Amino acid sequence: MDTWPIGCVLLVLFVFGSCIGSFLSVCIERWPKEQSVVHPASYCLHCQKKIPWYLNIPVLAWLFLKGKTACCEKKIPIRYFFSELFVGLLTIVIYWFHKDLFWPYFSLLCLLWVAFWTDLDTMLIPDEITLLGIVMGILMSYFFPKLHAERDAFQSMLTSIQGVCWGMGGLVCFISFVEFFLKKEAMGFGDIKLVGCIGAFCGWKGCLFSILAGAVIGTLVVFTWGFIQWILQKKPLAIREKCVPFGPFLSIAVVFYIFFGWNF
Repeated sequence: MDTWPIGCVLLVLFVFGSCIGSFLSVCIERWPKEQSVVHPASYCLHCQKKIPWYLNIPVLAWLFLKGKTACCEKKIPIRYFFSELFVGLLTIVIYWFHKDLFWPYFSLLCLLWVAFWTDLDTMLIPDEITLLGIVMGILMSYFFPKLHAERDAFQSMLTSIQGVCWGMGGLVCFISFVEFFLKKEAMGFGDIKLVGCIGAFCGWKGCLFSILAGAVIGTLVVFTWGFIQWILQKKPLAIREKCVPFGPFLSIAVVFYIFFGWNF
């Protein structure tokens, strides 16, 4: 791609990313239901009819159909369009800022994109994301030693494994300590495995940054939302009684780490 005109490079990256974003939407929809993402082919969520390929072109199909299905004219969730557009643009950004580490960072952020929405929708993070992510992170650490600022491939892989162990082990200890005093579950095991996935790609520093930054972001979002609810409804929001997914905040924190905290 180095010899290609910059416009062609950006276009190819966007098309590639938007296609992946379309597939990730299928993962978000099916994995929490324990359904295959390969079979059956894309179908309408309302009437179950198969969607022809020419009505399944990322970004363009949604715009052409004006956000409605061709078979039953029901609304297509805008998240499908947003996922295709966002992942397409994100692909360009990753390539622009981290060209040498494009594949590991692109893989991680795709996994986190699915984790973000599945946790937000269902309060669950499927093993297909976390366990697959841990394996991918360890393998990619071998092929991309720079991922952990190493020169030796085996040392990079060892650093990745240490990131998984320290991330998951440290978080389990912290959660056990918190739950001992709260006398209730503080965090699901899906979040713990997601931290392991982050550790495989970003090492223990990425885990620490993501946990701390994710907690700060989550606290700000929850209390801001509670304040807005108080203003609108004139009554305090029972935040302590609410179950708040931590996966989305972890995912956002990783984005900050990759683009702003790489030398942390």
